[in-house]
Amino acid sequence: RVIMETLDLVEQFLDKPDEVEDRSETRRALMERLKAANDLAAGLQEKVARASLFLPSYDLRLGNETVCRLHERITTSRHSLSPPASFSFK
Repeated sequence: RVIMETLDLVEQFLDKPDEVEDRSETRRALMERLKAANDLAAGLQEKVARASLFLPSYDLRLGNETVCRLHERITTSRHSLSPPASFSFK
């Protein structure tokens, strides 16, 4: 639930850029929440891996796919929040 709330907040932040006054502070807070969400997803991945001893293969596959989708959404959100890298010749 925490992961989904964080992802929803990121989407709201990206959809309505004019409504946020201090974008840099909000961006920083959202990046911290995404890091926490990523840690939770990693914990879920560990639980699914430990459950592989007694879960049927279908449930195991479903659990792995769900955790992978969470990681993908977190990564996509993190890339959306990151400022674009500036290009320069060195």
